[in-house]
Amino acid sequence: MSTTNPDLAKPEGLSTKGSAAYDLIMSYLTKHKLTYTGGGKAFYSPQEWAERGELYARGSILVVVYDGGDQGEAFSLDKGYPTYTHVNTMTELLMANDMHYEEGTTWYGGVYDDAKAAQDEQYKQLSKTAASTWDGVLKGTP
Repeated sequence: MSTTNPDLAKPEGLSTKGSAAYDLIMSYLTKHKLTYTGGGKAFYSPQEWAERGELYARGSILVVVYDGGDQGEAFSLDKGYPTYTHVNTMTELLMANDMHYEEGTTWYGGVYDDAKAAQDEQYKQLSKTAASTWDGVLKGTP
């Protein structure tokens, strides 16, 4: 997926899975008109992120920054309130593609490849427990 907005450009040096994550996310953001960035770069490769001196999300396949941007509605519980529609849908889209998102703070986070982790039984059990708990919270029955 290409874009004319340089703040939404695909970072150089992404893995195949990182590139797929970018394409999936950009497709969703474009469809739902969540492309205003607030004037900052929205996507970084893990290498670019480390070169900035950032300490977290270095093990991700893609870093998403939404400081002042609409992208936060799809990634941040703070920015997705009160309905969390975009956060929930993005979570489902990523999970359907063996990926997940972890918020670093309220302005950025990382997309991670679950293909390797999913083979770990402990990870599978933790994921099921977390999904069940989160589903209960959203339905008001924790």
